[in-house]
Amino acid sequence: GLRSHNNPLTLCDISGMGLPYMISTMKRSRQAFACLIVSGLILSSQFALASRVAFEEETAANQTSCQDQVICIVTANAPTTHSAGLPGLMEGCLKADSSTQIIALVLQDYPGGDFPHYVKHLEGLPKGARFKLRHQVALAEDSGKGRFCYSYFAGGSWAGAAVGGAAGFKLGLLAHLAGPVLGFSVKTLTTVVGAAVGAGAAHFASSAVGANCGGVGVVIYSLRKARIEFDTEGKDVIRTASTGTTATTRKGTVAGRFTVNGRQLVIASTHGAEGVRAKKRGTACPEEVEEKDLALERKRVEDFQTGLQLIKELRRSAPYQAAVLWGGDFNPRSVEPVGPRAGCPIWPGGLDPDADLEKLQEGRWVLGSSEKLVTFASLLAGEDIEEVAGLQCPTYKKEKQTREEDSTGAETPKQFRCLEDGTWMHYKVSHPPSWPDRIFHSVGQPWLKCGEVSRVAHISDHDALVSTCTVTPAENAAECGEVKEELEEKNARCCCSSEKDCRLLKDEELDASWKPWQWREKVCPSGLHLYTHFFEPDKFPEPCADALDGIESAR
Repeated sequence: GLRSHNNPLTLCDISGMGLPYMISTMKRSRQAFACLIVSGLILSSQFALASRVAFEEETAANQTSCQDQVICIVTANAPTTHSAGLPGLMEGCLKADSSTQIIALVLQDYPGGDFPHYVKHLEGLPKGARFKLRHQVALAEDSGKGRFCYSYFAGGSWAGAAVGGAAGFKLGLLAHLAGPVLGFSVKTLTTVVGAAVGAGAAHFASSAVGANCGGVGVVIYSLRKARIEFDTEGKDVIRTASTGTTATTRKGTVAGRFTVNGRQLVIASTHGAEGVRAKKRGTACPEEVEEKDLALERKRVEDFQTGLQLIKELRRSAPYQAAVLWGGDFNPRSVEPVGPRAGCPIWPGGLDPDADLEKLQEGRWVLGSSEKLVTFASLLAGEDIEEVAGLQCPTYKKEKQTREEDSTGAETPKQFRCLEDGTWMHYKVSHPPSWPDRIFHSVGQPWLKCGEVSRVAHISDHDALVSTCTVTPAENAAECGEVKEELEEKNARCCCSSEKDCRLLKDEELDASWKPWQWREKVCPSGLHLYTHFFEPDKFPEPCADALDGIESAR
């Protein structure tokens, strides 16, 4: 290096023997001492710069090798009354595949209201991990006009918007997005409200959402570093159809196109019309069949066709190839598939479970009727969509085991029971045991691989069904969920003044360190400490976790 006796900052030559020489002459040379300090600062800053460059290079390398993501689809009728509850449904996913990162709840007979923002302490979930509510879409009160409700939870605050004059709430996002069912464009007006409103406002929002939304819905949860994108701004990503209303619920289809691992994925929920000829046990069939019952069978077929049409529209409008995950209560009943009693319910005798199940299986594939009986396979021909296999026993209509003496009379049918995975399940004698709950998936995309279906058993009414699928990342995936959040964390810090006072500070709110080993790195400002000063490294404070999703990488 250059030497100048007039400027000690240019005296340093840290190559070769320069630095050892300065150390040996430090007592005799003030300039050498100053040079040593400056050299240390320079070396520290160079080390910090090298570390940052190495991190950025590693991040860039990771962006080119995203990992497979496992998404679990759960179809559940009346989920709020299910004996397993929401945690039990999610644990069903973890039992099917412990590496599940995303859970898509496709719901029917859903009364409305917000779901919990976080779900943790699940069996099979790693310690400290939790599923976070990402998106929630449901039919709206006036969904016959193509309206629906949309909400999401991000950063500890809710954002809200409404089309047609509906007001946003203090905590939550409620957006009615209007347009015709076929070929409409989505427009969103969003109002962001503060995150610190509290539990009382959250309860108010839930009640209000429940009054306006429900029936059929799609709810998405994911682990913190697993992203599922759903961009409603100016993009054609949602379809809804309200196909009927009963005294207790709205029926129809909700379908949304999401992005997972750079792949387009249509996730849909359908609730079809209920009704079958000679529905009451003991009714002579086909002699006493009524036209109104046949009309309901035709309506059920139409409901399925409507849902399929909405899914096809979203697939056609996708920027690139889209796969399908479709669950629902499609409401078929086990009926005679052929012969003079074709379409009539199959009533098991209850004396021979194996023979009863074999007979019920014969009519499992019939959906409803038109001029003749219509099967699921006939409607899905050529659509590259198949039902997920693996289920043996019916999913409906369940009840507790009755007493043996209740079925001893000659005119009283015995309760049907079915054995699956070592467990006996029991069914009401007043309904033909059936498979209304089903999950379908597309088979034309090599990057989507789905496992067999399993059930989360309910003591009454409907069982919930679960299937896990692996989504292989696209070659041109711009960002992986984990890498994206690492970048966000790199430009933000969780700073605390105590265990009870922590907040996430963005890049511009942080100070630049003057410490040699952290030279110019972003640190918490004076009076605050990084959260690890008060917590173990794996105990990320919840206020910071809530806010993290809203932080964008600094440019």
